[in-house]
Amino acid sequence: MINKLLTALTGVLLIPALGFSQIDLIPHVGYNFGAKVPIYGGEIKVKGNTTYGINLDYNLDRDNAIQFSYSTTVSTTTIRDYYGPSGGATEHFADVLENYFLLGGVRYFSDGPIQPYGNFNIGAAYYKFTNMNDYYAQIGQTDFTRFAIGFGLGAKIMMSERIGIDVHIRGLAPIQWGGVGIGVGTGGAGAGVYAGSSFLSGDVGGGLIFRLGE
Repeated sequence: MINKLLTALTGVLLIPALGFSQIDLIPHVGYNFGAKVPIYGGEIKVKGNTTYGINLDYNLDRDNAIQFSYSTTVSTTTIRDYYGPSGGATEHFADVLENYFLLGGVRYFSDGPIQPYGNFNIGAAYYKFTNMNDYYAQIGQTDFTRFAIGFGLGAKIMMSERIGIDVHIRGLAPIQWGGVGIGVGTGGAGAGVYAGSSFLSGDVGGGLIFRLGE
């Protein structure tokens, strides 16, 4: 999945050579809302935390853009498992590094100094777990990649032709969770832990816009 995204990004980078030359470079920071994921006999909670990232928007015209988005969050997870050793008490599950690599489109709703927009992206979510609870580490894996989608609303507020501010809110959804952490599997010591096929997270944030090209 990540290799396919890199191939797609390479194609996007060739767009200026084809005549589209306006690029918005947007480093951003925000807050990830975290998530609560039901499992068999309990739930797993991903704690909200600061998220960092960067967007590259290639403006095709006044109404549309192609967007590559990367964001990362370091957080912690807790588990409540009525079939586990804690008997339903909440305990630390693992620390988790979340990475999203997304490619998609932006649709501007108006032209001018203030440009509200909506966006929809697809790509990959990569999760890396560390300091995992010893009980679940025996029956799970410590990292995995899943297909993911992202969607949201925002606005670009241009203070000059080259500099502006971006504000946004978006939803993030890894699809078909399984394996470590969010779904640890069904075998081993009666743990019986398995998450649903997907969950919805998201973030809100803002950043600086550096508009390059003509």
